[in-house]
Amino acid sequence: MQLNSFLKSRHLLLWQCLALILLELLACMEAVAQIVPDATLPSDSVVDIQGNLQRITGGTTVGNNLFHSFKEFSVSTDSVAIFDHDLSIGNVITRITGRNVSTIDGLITGNGTANLFLINPNGLIFGANGQIDIGGSFIASTADSLHFGDGSIFSAVDHQTPTLLTISTPVGLQFGESPRTVINRSQATQIGQNGMESLVGLQVKPGKTLALVGGDVNVEGGYLTSAGGTIDLSGVGATLEGRQLGSNAQTSGGRIEVGAVGANSYVQISQSSENVNTFSLNYDGVEKFQNILFSNLAVLDASGDGGGEIQIRGQQVKLNEGSLIQSNTLGNKPGGTITISATDSLQVLGNTLTNGPLDTRLAAAGILTPRLTNITSSSFSEGQAGNIEIEAGKVIVEQGAEIAAFSFGLGRGGDVSIRVAGFVDISGQSIPLGFVPERFFPFGFDVPGFSDASFRSITLSSNISAASIGSGRAGNILIDAKKLIIGDGGLVTAGPLFSGNGGSIVVNASDSVEVSGTSRYSLPPNLAISRSRLSVASFGSGDTQSLAIKTKRLIVRDGGAVEAASFATGASGSLSIEASEVIDISGFSFSPRDGLLQSAVSASSFGSSDAGDLSLITDQLILRNGAELAVNSINAGDAGNLEVIANSIYLDSMGEIIASTASGKGGNILLRVQENLLLRNKSLISTNADGTGEGGNINIGAKFIIAPPIENSDIVANAVTGRGGKIQIQTQGIFGLVPREQLSSTSDITASSEFGVSGTIEIQDPEVDPSDGLADLPETIEVNPPITQGCRPGQTLGGSTFVHVGRGGTPLAPTQLQTAPSIWHDLRGFPILNEKSFSEQNHLKSDSSPEMDSPNQPPQSVPISHIEEAKGWTRNKQGRIVLTNNIKHTAHNSGQPSVTC
Repeated sequence: MQLNSFLKSRHLLLWQCLALILLELLACMEAVAQIVPDATLPSDSVVDIQGNLQRITGGTTVGNNLFHSFKEFSVSTDSVAIFDHDLSIGNVITRITGRNVSTIDGLITGNGTANLFLINPNGLIFGANGQIDIGGSFIASTADSLHFGDGSIFSAVDHQTPTLLTISTPVGLQFGESPRTVINRSQATQIGQNGMESLVGLQVKPGKTLALVGGDVNVEGGYLTSAGGTIDLSGVGATLEGRQLGSNAQTSGGRIEVGAVGANSYVQISQSSENVNTFSLNYDGVEKFQNILFSNLAVLDASGDGGGEIQIRGQQVKLNEGSLIQSNTLGNKPGGTITISATDSLQVLGNTLTNGPLDTRLAAAGILTPRLTNITSSSFSEGQAGNIEIEAGKVIVEQGAEIAAFSFGLGRGGDVSIRVAGFVDISGQSIPLGFVPERFFPFGFDVPGFSDASFRSITLSSNISAASIGSGRAGNILIDAKKLIIGDGGLVTAGPLFSGNGGSIVVNASDSVEVSGTSRYSLPPNLAISRSRLSVASFGSGDTQSLAIKTKRLIVRDGGAVEAASFATGASGSLSIEASEVIDISGFSFSPRDGLLQSAVSASSFGSSDAGDLSLITDQLILRNGAELAVNSINAGDAGNLEVIANSIYLDSMGEIIASTASGKGGNILLRVQENLLLRNKSLISTNADGTGEGGNINIGAKFIIAPPIENSDIVANAVTGRGGKIQIQTQGIFGLVPREQLSSTSDITASSEFGVSGTIEIQDPEVDPSDGLADLPETIEVNPPITQGCRPGQTLGGSTFVHVGRGGTPLAPTQLQTAPSIWHDLRGFPILNEKSFSEQNHLKSDSSPEMDSPNQPPQSVPISHIEEAKGWTRNKQGRIVLTNNIKHTAHNSGQPSVTC
C-alpha cells in the first residue's frame, strides 16, 4: 500500500516537472519568436523563424489588401521581421489581439511599395534600435479597430466575431475607452551616399506618410524622419546628409503625423488622390485630446527638395531638451506646412542638456551652444519654405527655444501664423558654451552698425522669427491672441540679415501686448544683456517691412523695445499701433555693453538709410522714467514722421517724443490730442537736427498744454547749422511753457539754429466771437412798480448824485433810514501772488499765448503788494471822488433822508 502511494507521488512529481519544463520551453520559443499568429483569419498568418529573421507569410488577401492577425508582435534587438508578400499588395493591415505591448527594437521591412498599418490597443514602444524599411507609408496606432470605406471594421478587441474582410481602402481609426501610449526612442542609423552615417530613427521613403497615433505619444530622444535628406551646417558651406546640396536627385519630404487622442475618438484617414502611398489624418471626430512630449534631443524631420508636411495634434504639446521639429526645402519644390494644434498648450522650452550636441546652424558661425529646442521651416535653395501654423490654448517659448522660418538661399521664407485663445509668452535665453568670431565668415563680415555681439544676442534669445539669411525674401509673422508677453530677453522679429528683403509682423491681441525687461543674466565672455524686442529689423541691404499692432493695452517697460529698425543700408519699415485704452512706455535697464537701454517704441535707422514712419492711435499715451517714442536717424539718413492721435498725452520724468537726425532732415511730429498734453520733470518733444541737418516740424493740437515752468520740459525743433524747424500749436491754453529764442533752465518752446536760420513758432488762440450768445436789449423798459425817485432834478448845484461805495454803506432804498453809524469794509478775499508769478503770467500773455486760466487754478489777479483795499473816500482838488485807505469819511450819522440831497 505504501509502495503504491510512493510510486503514484513519484509519477505525479515527474509529470509536474515535465509540464514546467514544457511551459518554459514554450515561453522561450515565444520569447525568441515574439511574433505569434492568433488563428483568427480565414487564412492564417505564418511566421517562419530563421535565426534572427522572422519571415511573415500567409494571411488573408482581399483585392490589394493583405490582412494579418497576431496574438503577440514584438521585434527584439538585432532581429528582422519581414512581411514577405506578392508585389501587387498595396496595404498590409496588421492587428495585435493579445494583451501585451508591442516592443519594436529591431527592423520591420516588407516587399514592394505596400503601406503598413499596425494597430495594438495595448501600446507600442519603438526602442533605440527600432527601425522600419518599407516602400510605402507606415501608420502605427493604439486604436481598437481600423475602419474601411465600405463600412467594414477590422477590430483588434472584437476578433472572435467573424470579420468581413474588404478590398476597400482604410478610412479611419476607432479608439476605445482608454487609448494607450505610443513611445518612440528610435535612433537607428543609416549610411548615406556620401558614406557618412546619420541618425534617421523611424523613416519612410520620400513622399510617404509616417504616423504615430495613440493616447499619449512620447518621443523620448527618438527620430521620425522622411528620406528627403537633412541639412548639416556643422561646417561653413551647407551639405545634405545623404547627398550633396543641389544635386540632380529630386526627393520630396514625406508627411509626418503625430496625434494623441482621448476616449472613444475617431480619426479619419484620407488617401491622396495623387499618390496612393500618401495619407493624411483628420481629427474632426475627436472631442478630447491627450498629451505629446518631445524630449532628450528628439527629432521630427520632413525635409526634402520640397519640405514635407507635418501635423501634430494633442492637448498639451511639449518640446524640450534640444528637441526639434523641422521641414527644410532643399531644392526648387515648394515646402509643406508644419501644423501644430494643441487644445491646451504648446510649450517650446530650451535645452538644459549641456552634454548634448552643439546647434549645427550656430556652430557654422562659431557660436558654440547646445542644440536649440526649435520648430523651423527653412529654404536652402530656390523653393519656397513651408509655413508654420499653430493653434493652441496658449503658446510658451522659453530658455532660448525658437519657432522660426528662414530663407538661406533664393527661395522665399515661410510664414509663421500663431492663433491662440489665451496668451503667447516668449522669454529667456539659451546657455552658450563659447564663441569663435573668426569662424563667423572666413571672408570677413562688415556691415555698418552690426557686430558679432548683436548676432549673438539675437540668435540666443527665445524667439519667434521669420528671417532672410541669404538673398531670398523673409516670411511674415501673424500672432492672434488674447495676450502677447515678451520678457527676459525674448524676441519676436522679422527681417533680413543680408540682401533679401524682410517680411511683416501683424499682432492682434484682444487684451494686451507687454514687452518688458532684458535677459535675466549676463554671461561671459563679452555677452551683453539682450533686451526684449518686438521688431522688424534689417541688418543688411535688404529692406524691412511693416509692424502693425492692434490691442487694448500696449505696455513697454524696463528696457523693452517695439521697433522698426535698420542697422545698415536697408530701409527701415513702418510701425503702426492701435491701442484702444492705453500705450504705456516706461523705465529703462542697463547693459554692460550698451549702457542705458531706454524702453522705446521707435522707427529708427542706425545706418545710412532713412528711418521709417510711426503712427499711434490710443486713448492715453504715457511716457515716463526715461522712455521714448522715436523716429530717429542716428547716422546719415532722414528721420521719419511720427503721428499720434490720442485723448490725452502724459510725459513725465524725462519721457521723450523725438524725431531727430544726426545729419539728415529731422522728422515731423504730429500730435492730435482731444484733451490735455502734460509735460513734467524734464520731458521733451523734439525734432532736433545735428550737423547740417534741418530741424523737423512739430504740429500740436490740444485742448490744454501744461508744463510747470521750473521742471524744464521743452518743445524744440532746433538745428546746428541747418534751418530750425517750424512749431505750430493750436490750443485753448498753454501753461508754463514760454516761447524763447534759446533753451533755458525753465520750460521752453524753441525753434532755433545755432549757426543757421532759426525756425518759426506759431501759437493759435481759439477763435471766439465776443458777440456770440448776446441778445439785443429793448430801448425802453417798463418797470412796475416804478423806481423810487429820491432826488429831483435841479435841486442841487450840478444836479442830483447817487454814489454806491460797497457793502454796508448804503440803505436798500433812498427813502430808508440808515439806523446807526457803520464802518464800510470790503469782505472780498484776494489770492496772494508773488511778483515772480505775476511777471511770468504777464510775460506768457505778452508772448501771444491765449489768455485763459488753468481749469484747476483760480482767476489770476494782481498781487497784494500793488493794491490795498479801499476803506474810505475823499474829494480831490478837481472835485472828483477818490478811494483811500483812510476811514475818517466813511462814518455817517443818518436820519431822515433829505429830499434836497
